[in-house]
Amino acid sequence: MQNKDNIDVAVVLIGNEGYGIRRFLIDQYNAAKDHNISFHYICLHRGELYEKLSNLGADIKIIGGKIPKPYPPNLLKVFSVFLSSLVSNCKSFKKICNYINSTKPSLVYTHDPTLNSVGGLAARRCGIKSIRHFHGQLNIKRNWGLSRILLSCWLNLCTDMGLAISQTVRDSLWGSLKKKTYCVYNGLDIPEVKQQGEQLAGVNNCEAADIVCVGRLVNIKKQHILIESLGILAKQGLSYSLIFVGGPAEDTNPYYHKLKKKAETLGISDNIKFVGQVQNPFGIITKSRVSVLCCDREGFGYVIPESMACGTPVIVVDAAGPSELVEHDKTGLKFKPDNATELAECLRILLSDEAKAKELSREAYSQISQNLSMKTHLRQIKEKFCEVLDKS
Repeated sequence: MQNKDNIDVAVVLIGNEGYGIRRFLIDQYNAAKDHNISFHYICLHRGELYEKLSNLGADIKIIGGKIPKPYPPNLLKVFSVFLSSLVSNCKSFKKICNYINSTKPSLVYTHDPTLNSVGGLAARRCGIKSIRHFHGQLNIKRNWGLSRILLSCWLNLCTDMGLAISQTVRDSLWGSLKKKTYCVYNGLDIPEVKQQGEQLAGVNNCEAADIVCVGRLVNIKKQHILIESLGILAKQGLSYSLIFVGGPAEDTNPYYHKLKKKAETLGISDNIKFVGQVQNPFGIITKSRVSVLCCDREGFGYVIPESMACGTPVIVVDAAGPSELVEHDKTGLKFKPDNATELAECLRILLSDEAKAKELSREAYSQISQNLSMKTHLRQIKEKFCEVLDKS
């Protein structure tokens, strides 16, 4: 394999990516120089990610353009979205081509499904290899699986190599795209997460509870399973406090209203607190006794390794990406999807056995320090970058 002393990578972004991707890209940028990878960025918009990277001194440029529309579930609407976005995507394509021709990067690296198409095609036009980072899984059941097949075929045309954040995400791809995609877990700055958690936990007004659940309050996250499990424990005479971190925590959100109603019905409203969106949840996670994730559609589940880094034991659903990150009864506990009874038993075990909880959290911290550090991640993606360049 060719050994590249320094790899110059143009990263194509929207600029206002969500929390998980934003956090990952910032940690990735901070550690890249130690691995002889030079990331420079082009963004469509001056969003929060743009501001944070700019403040860190990153080489970053705004090219302008409309935010890409997500692919709709209805196949007929996909073509409608494609046609309505054609003009703006063509403009973005031209601007990305101009940027690539002026900077001459070794690779083009994209993170958004639609921008992958535009960025990947621009890279092809300029004779540069492109790598697509898959942060989410394709729906293998939607439209009898046709959506997955068609989208995989289209993305395959725009991609020289794919990197998937978990085996679950890779398995959701199809055909040639899946064959050229490799599982490389996203890394995080573990010592930094731990330090921030300890510092924030020491602040007087830092919230805390027996159980913490971090994530948007939407149906797909399935926080109602956690409330049901607390109801089961309450019937056994066990009362535990729960804090939800994430929003929107307001009555205009139907799912938030559903969660509050369920808690009232079960008679446990006084044990549950919704704090809405928090800029940095590490203090709350550190002060809480258990961190829970119920969603069975997560490609990775950033809150799991973040909780492990904070020293908080985790309970996750035995499905999708989170299940890959946790070894049952060694680095955490697992429960079957939608099974509130199993989750209640997992909570009872960890909240009643402090020694076991500490043992799991110690082993989890040791495991992620080896397997999910940013150093490990960058070493792995550099190998893949070199592999693509060797085929040039």
